[in-house]
Amino acid sequence: MLQSLEKDADYDQEHLADLVEGRIAAQSILGRADEALGKEHRSEAVNELASRVEDWKGHRIDHFGELLLFGTHTVLKGEGPKEVEREVSKRFLVLVPWFRGSPK
Repeated sequence: MLQSLEKDADYDQEHLADLVEGRIAAQSILGRADEALGKEHRSEAVNELASRVEDWKGHRIDHFGELLLFGTHTVLKGEGPKEVEREVSKRFLVLVPWFRGSPK
């Protein structure tokens, strides 16, 4: 919105500079808020994953590093499509199959 005001309106240099500064500040604040929300969602995903996996085969989830991405995708195998949750951290890729009765 502020960017359209910069382009469409006829402002003197002082007011135009204020609009540009305000737009840059707003973008910075929104970017930091988005990152904070993303970090919170990734933390919740790690906690949920830790509660779902019963046997880590000697690995410790806290050694994986910060979670970078997570989500669900479909894997096609011989027995048909299967939904698999993927977690990507700095050091590991974790694939967890969804079983019947698993919460989604």
